[in-house]
Amino acid sequence: MLDILQPILTFYTENEEFIDNLLSGGLPALLPAIVSFFWWLKWRHRQRRIPPNIFPFEVIKPQSQDLKQRILGGDDYDPLADRNIVYQDRAANRSIRKELQKLLEESRWVLILGRTGLGKTREATELANHLNQAGWTALQ
Repeated sequence: MLDILQPILTFYTENEEFIDNLLSGGLPALLPAIVSFFWWLKWRHRQRRIPPNIFPFEVIKPQSQDLKQRILGGDDYDPLADRNIVYQDRAANRSIRKELQKLLEESRWVLILGRTGLGKTREATELANHLNQAGWTALQ
């Protein structure tokens, strides 16, 4: 054990003043910079592992005027295109969009299930459009 400590003691005695100065003032001042540098290296390594251009969603920025076109498609001049048909409440005294929005606020995600043709996409698009106009980013 003494053989292992001998080189350390020799190094300390030869550089005692430098090591004492480093431990008393220099090291505590540099420690945040050193920790930040290693955090940055770890972050860069993670970024390199994520291949670019594989994000599975298209980002629709807040207050986008073409959200319905991007989700539902259709021609601007086709009055029967889904996005050109005015949204109507489906049940009296009930707002499905507000119910979906409340569920979304409570649990941060909502899964809409139902038979074909019930209007699941239309309800989701109306909610996405409402939230997008309120300042949220939509993902398609």
